[in-house]
Amino acid sequence: MENKYTNFTEKRMEIFGELVKRYWNGTLKDVDDLNVLANDIKSKYGFSDEDLPFIMDHIRIAMGQEPRGNQAFSDELEVVKRSKEIRPPVIAKIGEPCEYCNEEQCKCIGVGKYENPVYRRGNRPVTGNSECLNCGYCVAACDFGALADKIEFMPVIDLLKDDKVPVYAAVAPAIVGQFGDDVSMGQLRTAFKLLGFEDMVEVALFADILTIKEAFEFSRLVKSEADFFLTSCCCPVWFNMVKKSYPEIYEHLSPSVSPMIAAGRILKSLYKDAKVVFIAPCIAKKAEIKEPDLVGAIDYVLNFRELKEIFEALNINLKELSSDDKDQHP
Repeated sequence: MENKYTNFTEKRMEIFGELVKRYWNGTLKDVDDLNVLANDIKSKYGFSDEDLPFIMDHIRIAMGQEPRGNQAFSDELEVVKRSKEIRPPVIAKIGEPCEYCNEEQCKCIGVGKYENPVYRRGNRPVTGNSECLNCGYCVAACDFGALADKIEFMPVIDLLKDDKVPVYAAVAPAIVGQFGDDVSMGQLRTAFKLLGFEDMVEVALFADILTIKEAFEFSRLVKSEADFFLTSCCCPVWFNMVKKSYPEIYEHLSPSVSPMIAAGRILKSLYKDAKVVFIAPCIAKKAEIKEPDLVGAIDYVLNFRELKEIFEALNINLKELSSDDKDQHP
């Protein structure tokens, strides 16, 4: 059944785009400006006053923060200014749309079927964080906006505008062709530099390096037919699935970090005080950088859909840009 929350996945990206535009241009400075934004969204999509808490919470999630229910805006912009990281959990939950969902429509029930029943029916979606793989499928499955991943770009804006802080964009290999076959990696590099990034680094380079490292690990660890070796170190969902669901084979996983983590660590060893933003194809990477033994390698993660919204909000037309080409492969 069609209702006001239907197709909210697209609407929340437009909310994010409007947030980026106003914060970047300096027209989002205080609580009054946040309230204007919430009311503009309410009018644009035909919501009512009773929907304002839901809209305000999605603005907070787009700022990388937790929902606050019926609380009025207060210190959200100050939190952005003070932020050094986006804290877990990656997925935020808002309960209001659930009352419009029924068992025939609800996709939450089957979301966790491959690992555990992480959802239960009720006024609010409830996840079992200890067993959640942070794959992000739940966000894609819920089109009512009850589940959404926090967006990590707001603190990055302040970093990009600080001339004293070098910020590097480390892009996943899957970015090739993501913005169309006629947009080159050189044009993407130009776009990142227009945003204020020091440079764009291709993580494919570090994937190549780690492939060689895993070959050496295989040679060192596999000595007989009874030995076996699990690759790959790249995917945090795969890693978490083995760790949480198959502990008996966990010791056979590759001890290497992922190419993303390797990229961040190497960039920070080369460039003093550098910040690194990873551009990812999936939500899971937002969770990976928050693992206790990996914290600090990557500062923030954006996905391709969020990056597309940023370019559009700031009127960056990739196809019209000159190409800043650089060979980053051995």
